[in-house]
Amino acid sequence: MVDVARLARALDPEGATEAHAVHGTAARHASLHCVACGAPLPAGVAAQCGHCGATLAVGQLGQAHAAVKVLESALRAHEQSPAPHVRKRRLEGLDADLPRRREWARQMEAEAGDMSAQSGGDEDFWGDLRERPVTVVVLGALLAWFLWKLWG
Repeated sequence: MVDVARLARALDPEGATEAHAVHGTAARHASLHCVACGAPLPAGVAAQCGHCGATLAVGQLGQAHAAVKVLESALRAHEQSPAPHVRKRRLEGLDADLPRRREWARQMEAEAGDMSAQSGGDEDFWGDLRERPVTVVVLGALLAWFLWKLWG
């Protein structure tokens, strides 16, 4: 059985070509038979026909390929610039996800604020140094000694 409409949907998951007639093609049931002599094929896998010895090939796949080949140009155009109805669906999907993304951003901001409050931030560091002038003098002396040893 070859379901051309299902094959077309697999090739076009976003539905850019959903209005094309190939999407309405009914599935076709057929028994497996030798293309050369028409003899029915057994249920197992075989490379040659048991009746005439011809190499077995499946003709229906070629027909299915020809049926969906007409979608190629439309799908290539869709690749370059998506169809308007596909763009609309994509934007609707993003809009539906917007509340979740906003909540995630709020949580990240809250966590960043908590971390800043816990670490004290840069303002506390400089404020502490202004309140301890002796520490600043000692740090300055150590820096001067280090630079003197480095270049002296």
